Amino acid sequence: MNTSTEGIPVEALALRRRRRRRLIAGVLCLLLAVGLFVQFGQSPSVALGVLSSQITDDGQQVSTGDVSASPSLAGQMTVVEGRNSTGVATTSSRGSGWTWPRDSVAIFCESDHLLMQRVGLALFEGLKKTEEFPQIFYVPRGERLPPGQEIPDIFITLSMPEYTESGLPVAKRYDLKLVTKVGREFAHGNSTNITNTTPPVVQFQSVIRTDYTAKQTGLETSGAQYTAVSNDIVKSLQKSILEIFKKDEDLQLPAREMIPEFYPEYQPPPDLGFLTTLHAQSKCSGPRFMQSTSAAWTFTSELTNEELHDLIDVPLLADGWKGHDVLARADAKGRYYGAWNRGAEELYVHSSGNSGHMSSSAPAVEGPEIYTVIYTKTMTADETKQAFLALLDRPFHESMLLPFVNWWYYGKEKLVAYFEEHRPTTAEAYRLLAEWKLNAKDTTGAQKLILQGQAIDRLLTKGEKRSTFEELAKKAGLEKLPERLDPAVIASLGMPDIRDQKEFELTCASGEQVVLWVHSSDQEQTLMKITAQKKRSGAWSFTRDVMTIHDHGSSYMSTGAEENKLEKPFTMSVGWNDLHFDLQVTRTDNPQQVRIRLTRRK
Repeated sequence: MNTSTEGIPVEALALRRRRRRRLIAGVLCLLLAVGLFVQFGQSPSVALGVLSSQITDDGQQVSTGDVSASPSLAGQMTVVEGRNSTGVATTSSRGSGWTWPRDSVAIFCESDHLLMQRVGLALFEGLKKTEEFPQIFYVPRGERLPPGQEIPDIFITLSMPEYTESGLPVAKRYDLKLVTKVGREFAHGNSTNITNTTPPVVQFQSVIRTDYTAKQTGLETSGAQYTAVSNDIVKSLQKSILEIFKKDEDLQLPAREMIPEFYPEYQPPPDLGFLTTLHAQSKCSGPRFMQSTSAAWTFTSELTNEELHDLIDVPLLADGWKGHDVLARADAKGRYYGAWNRGAEELYVHSSGNSGHMSSSAPAVEGPEIYTVIYTKTMTADETKQAFLALLDRPFHESMLLPFVNWWYYGKEKLVAYFEEHRPTTAEAYRLLAEWKLNAKDTTGAQKLILQGQAIDRLLTKGEKRSTFEELAKKAGLEKLPERLDPAVIASLGMPDIRDQKEFELTCASGEQVVLWVHSSDQEQTLMKITAQKKRSGAWSFTRDVMTIHDHGSSYMSTGAEENKLEKPFTMSVGWNDLHFDLQVTRTDNPQQVRIRLTRRK
C-alpha cells in the first residue's frame, strides 16, 4: 500500500483534497449566487396602486394603499454627483376675489420606467413630510383615482421624455430630461373660456423642465436600485414645486364646511363615444368646488387632424355641443385641438406632447401623439345665485363671501346691513360698498369708504395705488387720493395704534389679519400686518408684512410664512430701519386662537 511520509495513505489525502476543493467551490458558488441575487434578483419598493395620505382634524397623518415589500437585502454605498438645470414657466388667469384651493394634491406618474416610479414615490413621501397639503394622492402609471371621489385641487404630472443610463454597476452615469406639470387641471390646453359662471379659482399651470446629469460612484443592491439618484432628483424638484405656491399663500378658499352650498353632488360624465373608439384611459372623475363633474382621460393616436375631426367633432356637434376656438382645429404646432360647450358643460381635447412613456432605459423615440380630454360641468348662473342667497340666510362672515363678489348685488340689502354692524376688512368690500353709495347718490358716504378702502388696498398690495380706487375717487368728487394716510382714516379702520406703546398684546384667530400702526413721523407712516394660519397638522404659520408710506411713495417688507407647532412659546424678531420688536406667540384655551405679544426693543 502506498503511504505518505506521515503515514496517511495517498488515496486518503487525494480524497481529502477533492472534498476541500468541492467545499471551496460550493462556497464560491454560494457567494456568487448571493451576489447575483443582491445585485440583480430583487426589485425595490414601488407603489402597488393608488396611495393616499391625509392629515386628520386632530393632526394625525393617516396613509392608505400598498407598497411592494421592502427587499430583504437592500442597501447602498454610493455617492451621487448630480447637476440640475431647471426652468419653470407659469401661466395663470385670475379675477377679483379669486382664490387658490390647495387642500389636496395628486401626483400622477406618466412613465412606467422604474426610475420614475421611484421618483414618484419619493416625491409623495417628501410632500407628506412637509405637511403643506392636508391630503396627497400618488397615482402610478396605468392607475386612476376612484370615480366619484372629490377631485384634487392641484395636479402634478411626471414624465421623462429622454433618458440614458451608461457605465458599470460601480460607476454609472445618468442623463435625463424630466417634465413636471403642476396645475389646477390634469392638463391645460391653449385657451381658457371664462364666463360669469366660471368658478372663482385661479387657473394656472407651471411647467418645470429639468435637465439632470449625474455620476453615481459605489454599489447599490437591486433592492435599492435608483434610490440615490431618485432622492437627488426629488430634492430639487420638490423645492421648485413648493416655490410655486409661496407667492399666493393668502389666496385661500374658505373651508368646505363653511360654504357647503357650493359643492354640488357628483354627476357622472356623459357617454362620449370617441373615448371608447380611441381606447382612452380615465384618470379621474368626480365633483369639486362649484362643479358637479370634473373628469380627465388620455389617449394616444397617430390619426391625422382630419381623421380626429371626423371622429370627435362631427358626433359632438350633432349631439348639441357648440365648438369654440376650433376653427383651425390645430394648436400652434399643427396638432389637433378642440374645445366645445353645451350649456354648463365644457369639453377640451388637446395634445399633451410625447411624454416618453418607456419601459426600458433606452432613449425616448418618436411615437404616437398623446392627447388629454378634460370635461367639466359647472353650476349654472341660477344655481350659483341660489347658493349665494342660501349662504346669506345663515350666519356668515366676510371671508366666506369674497370668492363670490360677482354675486353680491343679489344680496345687497343683507350685505349692507351686515357691514353696518361689522367693519369691512378687505379692499374689495370697501370698493363695492362705495359703488353702492355712489349709485344711491350718497357722495359723502362713498368718499369715506373710498379713503378707507384705499388704505386697506395699499397695505395688501405692498403700498401700490391701484387705478380702481383712483377712478372711484374721481366719480365721488375727490380729485386726488392722498399720498399719506389720514390718521383719522387709520383709526376708523380699527387698526390698533401702538406708536407709543412698549408692549402690546392681542388674540389672533386662524386666518385673521391684524393690522397695527407702529410708527409715524413727519416723513413717514409705518403699518404692520400679522397673519396667523393654523394648518390641519396642528402647526401655525405666521407672516409679518410691514409697509412704510412716504410722501414720495412707499416701501414694503415681508418675512414670508414661518411655521411652528407652539409646543413651547414661540419668539420671533421683527426689525426694519430703526424699529425692532420681539413677537412672542403662545396658545390659548381656544385651539383656533393664539395670543400674540409685541415688545418694542427701541
